[in-house]
Amino acid sequence: MTKNIFKVDILSLGISQIYLNKRKIKSIGKWFDTKDIDKYDPLPVYDFGNGRLTLTDGHTRAFLTYKSGVRELWVDMDTEELITDKIGHEIYKNSIIWCDRFHLKTIADLENRIISNEEYQILWEQRCERMYHLIANKHKIKTDHEKGLFLYGAAPDLSVKYYEDINGTLFKMIHGHITQEIFEQEKKIN
Repeated sequence: MTKNIFKVDILSLGISQIYLNKRKIKSIGKWFDTKDIDKYDPLPVYDFGNGRLTLTDGHTRAFLTYKSGVRELWVDMDTEELITDKIGHEIYKNSIIWCDRFHLKTIADLENRIISNEEYQILWEQRCERMYHLIANKHKIKTDHEKGLFLYGAAPDLSVKYYEDINGTLFKMIHGHITQEIFEQEKKIN
């Protein structure tokens, strides 16, 4: 093994997403076998300045490893430009803030956050896309303490900004007016 690849306790790793995709778990579960864990590529990790290695990808495989009872897995320091460039770094740091807000510290905490593929597209992929638009346009993710809301994303042209409250209820602001975004999936999860 190279010096960047090493084994760690799975529960010592931080996470950078707040949901898992049920379809992906089933798909990976068909070929993933923990008896062959040493044959799989190591999972990518990075320290985003909080002194903790955080998964940058491979959350599903880490979850399946955890559920199988295996407590150590191989990781590799992630050097991809997506992680190390300014925008990517900021995106991951904010994903970690989301995890903290929902008290999600390890892969084990995602057990009750497994959602359908459709829900995942709306509640996770769309969220990340909105965050990207906000950060790419040099806006900071911030908290509006007066309203108890967290700005987490924006439309590509910044005409719509997206907020959430501490419970994960989603809101959008158009022309200075905030309205609640209702997703049936959100009601089931939170």
